[in-house]
Amino acid sequence: MSKTCYYCGAPSKTLEHVPPKCLFPKGTKKNYRVNLIKVPSCDLHNSNKSGDDQYMMVYFAARAKGLDYEKLRPHIDKTIKTIIRKPHFLSEYTDQIKITEKVEGQPSLSGIDWYNPKNYVELKSNYERIGNFLAAVARGVLFFDKGIQWDGAVLVMPHFLGRLETEDGTDLTKFNELFIDPDFSTGNNQEIFFYRTDSHEDKNIKYLVDMCFYNEMKATCLFVPREMHLQFVSNFSKADFVRWVD
Repeated sequence: MSKTCYYCGAPSKTLEHVPPKCLFPKGTKKNYRVNLIKVPSCDLHNSNKSGDDQYMMVYFAARAKGLDYEKLRPHIDKTIKTIIRKPHFLSEYTDQIKITEKVEGQPSLSGIDWYNPKNYVELKSNYERIGNFLAAVARGVLFFDKGIQWDGAVLVMPHFLGRLETEDGTDLTKFNELFIDPDFSTGNNQEIFFYRTDSHEDKNIKYLVDMCFYNEMKATCLFVPREMHLQFVSNFSKADFVRWVD
């Protein structure tokens, strides 16, 4: 095990899964918890992420669609049981998660038929949490793939939260998503997570990490010098979901 933390370079105390192990379903016919990525971490950057990890477990489960929903049903069941068993968990995120119904009436948590098509989970995205989570995962896979502990900022572009266009109308999101393909990516459990890393000669962008969760939630993370903060932030001032993470 490396002696330094993947995130900050401090002495490492433990190994951390990136992405967190809780995102990989347990109890399915296929074992998705084999050959998971582990990186050395200090106590601070291991424990500080737990809240974001738990939030993203719920967030991704709520957004699962189509075949992924059936495939990840045990994982979704776990999320539902967590909400029912720990009411404080839901109240902690009342500004992000709200149980609503398409028909008149509001059922109690314990009485909700979570698989009834009349019921659904309305989820408001917490851009700060999502950005912090994706930046940490990107730092982890960059360290795992290239052995680089990045001492700079990460510009996070979650393509699943909105579309980005240039002034001339070029769809940046569609362009970036074309490169986020399992055939050109790495990962032993690609139905859950795959990624690719790339180095850049550009003085403004040093490295790039593309990632995809559950075959649908795609994101691009650019590793940039901190002194580029004002330039990058001004370029994406109209896209709140694009986050600058130090």
